[in-house]
Amino acid sequence: MTARVSHMVSSTSRRSSQRSRSDRITVLHVDDDPEFADLTAAFLERENDRLSVESAPSVDDGLRRLDDDVDCVVSDYDMPERDGLEFFEAVRGEYPDLPFVLFTGKGSEEVASEALSAGVTDYLQKGGGTEQYELLAARAVNAVEKSRAEAARRRHLSAIETVREGIGILSEEMEFVYVNNAYADLFGYDPEEMIGEPWHLVYLDEQIREVRESVAPTLQEEGYWYEERTFERADGETFLGDHVIALSKTGDGVCIVRDITERRDYERDLAFERDRFQGLFAAIPEPVVEVDVADDGASLRDVNAAFEDTFGYEASEVVGGDLNEVIVPDDECLRTEAEAIDERAAAGEQLTWEVRRETTDGVRDFLFRSAPIEHDGEVAEQFGLYVDITERKRYERTLEQQNERLEEFTSAVSHDLRGPLSTAEGRLELARADCDSPHLDAVSDAMERMETLIDDLLALAREGERVREVEPVDLAAVVEECFRCVDAGDAALVVDVDSTVHADRSRLRQLLENLLGNSVEHGSTGSRSQARGNSVEHGSADSRTESDDTIERGFTGEESADGAGRGSLDGGAESTDPTDQEVTITVGELADGDGFYVADDGPGIPPKRREQVFERGYSTAAAGTGFGLAIVGEIADAHGWEVEVLESEDGGARFEVSGVDRAE
Repeated sequence: MTARVSHMVSSTSRRSSQRSRSDRITVLHVDDDPEFADLTAAFLERENDRLSVESAPSVDDGLRRLDDDVDCVVSDYDMPERDGLEFFEAVRGEYPDLPFVLFTGKGSEEVASEALSAGVTDYLQKGGGTEQYELLAARAVNAVEKSRAEAARRRHLSAIETVREGIGILSEEMEFVYVNNAYADLFGYDPEEMIGEPWHLVYLDEQIREVRESVAPTLQEEGYWYEERTFERADGETFLGDHVIALSKTGDGVCIVRDITERRDYERDLAFERDRFQGLFAAIPEPVVEVDVADDGASLRDVNAAFEDTFGYEASEVVGGDLNEVIVPDDECLRTEAEAIDERAAAGEQLTWEVRRETTDGVRDFLFRSAPIEHDGEVAEQFGLYVDITERKRYERTLEQQNERLEEFTSAVSHDLRGPLSTAEGRLELARADCDSPHLDAVSDAMERMETLIDDLLALAREGERVREVEPVDLAAVVEECFRCVDAGDAALVVDVDSTVHADRSRLRQLLENLLGNSVEHGSTGSRSQARGNSVEHGSADSRTESDDTIERGFTGEESADGAGRGSLDGGAESTDPTDQEVTITVGELADGDGFYVADDGPGIPPKRREQVFERGYSTAAAGTGFGLAIVGEIADAHGWEVEVLESEDGGARFEVSGVDRAE
């Protein structure tokens, strides 16, 4: 008997060692009869090779062994010191979920009732024969499996409670038997309120029939059902959610609901932005390319319609390929330049570069601009814009040629005309020594006019060049310097500026001298016989003939500043003493701080002639060259300024220079 039991135990142990630990069941059998305990262990391990039985002769010994990964306790009832129920209470105190089977020879109804009332997992009475061991093994295994299943369920429910998605469990009758907090919160209920309620609690009334007709057949056929639907919360508010129901192996329905309102709004906004971008991309009038940047190189993703029109290639011909192979001319320098541009653009630089590119109509000039798009700190794609500047470059080359010719012309004027003029001046001096003729004065005046004309031509050619470098200039100081250089006579200057501007100091002096000289020369009716004739004449009534006085400001005996006929300042006869008429010149700042003005209180310039005064060579005065105000206009243009002639508060001329940058 003992050998047979030992053999059974040995073979059982070998089989058990081949099983995984999670599949084995360790049973602690507590009985004060060692021989019965040993026999029980042998039969249990023979009946089920998953069982491994350990024996303990007393309650105290059994309590000490509970730490040895015990899966189930089998205990006798009638034992010395403490009985089986007292042992059960001690076990429950430390291991409330451990299965406990009372296996006792005491067969009274009272013990059975007391044991089950106390909460033991199972109760089994000892009897004769081996059937009792088969029954005990089955009940022990069943108790452990139920315990493990319940533990797993609790773990699952605990995990479900921690997830953010709403999860609920439906019974076979499609009623909620469990919902996690996320599920209940999503619908505005407490979890307890939803238990026992039907699945359609969360649906709108008008949806229930439709959903019922869809859910049941789909679950029956596929075991899985999904849809996006508008759901109703407890307070009547609705939201858009996606709803999944899947059947478990036990037949329960597992529900998962997510609120996708924000996601749908985001997707809608994203689609709108994508469509808007595509619309803008297609509508840009200049050629645009979109390039993917990857470790293995760049490939063309898309081109707009303007690219197709300008370069002559359909999108299908170039998308997906290397753009440089198509539009970069077969020139080593240009290809090297294109590679350098690609490397810098791929590194995230925003480039502006003049390039030459091949079109189906030939090579053209473009201004290329790159716009890299970064993702996770790296350039993922980039956009390239090509502005066709072929005509501009052609114009620049033409303009450059014209400027070269102009430079040659001014050089000729400066050298070839000044030489003979110097000779004539010398001969004039010799003639004055030989004779005293009134004709010599006329010759001298003509030569002075030629000298002035040469100076103005050279200034006009020089001032047309764009200003490239500026410096802070004290406007009040330079105005006063310029006024000292002008033959001002009795003219008065009022300086009402207190600003520093960015300008080319030399050219600003030329502009101010011309404007101040113009006001001095023509803003007064006084006689200035020695003044230069490079200003616009507008109102002088000096010793010249009447034909010489048909002037820009129109103040003659035939036309006044406003176009009305009048002969003098007082509207009557010509002034008998012109020298008592003095001009006051005011230099001030524009009201908006955008520039400055030069104004006088002279006769003014008629509105219909104000656009003409800046034209080259325009002058109605016999002694005028017509270049003085043209030079003013050129200097303003070279700075990027605007100059305009208006009427001053005193009825005279007011020249406003705007667009002037102030220095901080």
